[in-house]
Amino acid sequence: MSEWLARARQHRLDDVNVASGKRAKIAKTAKMALRDPAELHFGNSGNFGTTSSITREEIGRRFDWTVLRLREEHDLPPALAHQRALTVLSAELRNDTRLVPRQLDPRTCLVCGSLADSARVLAAILSPHPDERLWLHLEPCHAEYLRAQATRVALLLAASGLREI
Repeated sequence: MSEWLARARQHRLDDVNVASGKRAKIAKTAKMALRDPAELHFGNSGNFGTTSSITREEIGRRFDWTVLRLREEHDLPPALAHQRALTVLSAELRNDTRLVPRQLDPRTCLVCGSLADSARVLAAILSPHPDERLWLHLEPCHAEYLRAQATRVALLLAASGLREI
């Protein structure tokens, strides 16, 4: 075997080993980020361990604008406007593309990572990413996904200093 062929084969093997290691790390990070939402912190709750691009300032501005709009357009008292603005902002953040994970393999459940079988089929749920669906098992996994998203949003709101009155 020529020296060039040996180098090419070794380089290809190195690339395969690095790529498979990266895939395993990404899958593990994605699963941990979704499975343990209590460990998510502000600025560290983006997709697959990346930093979230939703800043405290952005959340504060969106909240203030929503409160102002509710008070001016609907003539709500300040306390009620504050409460409803939190509800509106929470719903908006749950569907923000920066907080919704991307699914690496649509053949497996986003939450538990197992394949579909005849007893537990995967159901598609809408995603804010265009032309993309998230695939989950219906019963414990869908509830776990909703709980994880709610926890991410609650952590963001708490870190921004927003709370119920």
